[in-house]
Amino acid sequence: MENNNIKVSIIMPVYKVEEYVGKAIESIQAQTMKEWEFLIVDDGTPDRSGEICDEYAAEDSRIRVFHKENGGVSSARNTGLDNARGEWLSFIDGDDEITEGYFDIRQEHEGVDVIIKPYCVEHADGRVTCHNNELSILTGKDKIFRYYVQKRNNALWDKIIKRKTVGTKRFNTNVSIGEDFLFFLGVLPNIKSIAFDDTGSYRYFLRQGSA
Repeated sequence: MENNNIKVSIIMPVYKVEEYVGKAIESIQAQTMKEWEFLIVDDGTPDRSGEICDEYAAEDSRIRVFHKENGGVSSARNTGLDNARGEWLSFIDGDDEITEGYFDIRQEHEGVDVIIKPYCVEHADGRVTCHNNELSILTGKDKIFRYYVQKRNNALWDKIIKRKTVGTKRFNTNVSIGEDFLFFLGVLPNIKSIAFDDTGSYRYFLRQGSA
């Protein structure tokens, strides 16, 4: 079902993140762009993560929580994709956060297929490394493929992707490590333009024991 009022569909798999998921949700609620829907997929988590998400959903109608048997992150994201209604897609992990302006989309970027946002990696030892973008648009399939190969920018968490560009592509549920790489590689033939934006940033927490 289409909904023209939804700009971005945010998909978040949740599994054993009860300590962090509240901050992740609140970082999305704090965004300046309010036309989003938030699809949280409780992947059979044994802790209170699913209950915490339900509590937020009870107070915010833009949040929908799906509870399912444990099937892995790829299966959980596919549940989100099957229910997404927005123009754009964003994949956020349940133990990460985004800063204000992350979902702001410039008028000149409305027609592109992918928007790459700045990000900061926060290491377990307290170090923080950030990657900022200069405003630009990359077009042409050869240039895009070359960028993808050279930069090895395989992660999904710093990208906002047009839903029509993804189409019927889904995650391989047999893959638990490198699923981002395989998914984006499958979408790559549909990508004609990539924008690099400098508003907001993704805060990726590299925790001990994380994949």
